[in-house]
Amino acid sequence: MGVYEDIIFPGTTIEWTLAYETGIRLDGVSLECAITGETVTTTCSSPTPGALRWEGEDWPYKEATWLVYEMDFYVDATLDCDRPDQATVEGLEFTWQHICLPWSHGFGVQFSKGGEWRYWNDEKDSDGKALGWVSFSPAIDQCIGPGEWHHLVLEGYVTESHIQYHSMVLDDKEFDLSSAKLPLVAATEGWVENFIQIGMQINGNQAVEEGHGEGVDPVTVWVDNVEFKGYKSL
Repeated sequence: MGVYEDIIFPGTTIEWTLAYETGIRLDGVSLECAITGETVTTTCSSPTPGALRWEGEDWPYKEATWLVYEMDFYVDATLDCDRPDQATVEGLEFTWQHICLPWSHGFGVQFSKGGEWRYWNDEKDSDGKALGWVSFSPAIDQCIGPGEWHHLVLEGYVTESHIQYHSMVLDDKEFDLSSAKLPLVAATEGWVENFIQIGMQINGNQAVEEGHGEGVDPVTVWVDNVEFKGYKSL
């Protein structure tokens, strides 16, 4: 488990901690990811390589086309979807990527402080940049409350021509994500490894709390019971 610092404004810093903590859950140990920082917008992610192998070696996961990402998470922040301007967190992102050369199968959903969930579109624009976060059709709005545990399950699959989002379960409610169907995207030129990587990312917001002297308010997210599974089909 590691941390990737996404610093939007050069010359600024992100302060972060990443630790396994007891006492958050009664039944075990949770992973803590916390951020604050100087700049108005900071992000901190914890990508975890689940498997890694050189391109010339056998890649046993190439037939795993149906992918399921599951976790519990707890947000320690000020968050009220009816008052997003008062939130101390901009959003959360839950992502996975399967590089099976020459293709990149990238999935992800983003929760924004106003309650909307969007999906990651890895297609490139004319400048070679990913199109990024896109609203589902119809839009999916489901708020999450701070100070409580939430259970998330994301499912998607890959065909010979496209990647297909399938469903999201948040707590006890299921959402149809099938409106998100995307063509396959080539892996970055020069990559020579197949790998699987999962992650959770905190997006910091402009500080609304006073007294700490930082551009971003302190935010902590705990994750637990993380599972990533691949199947030939369901």
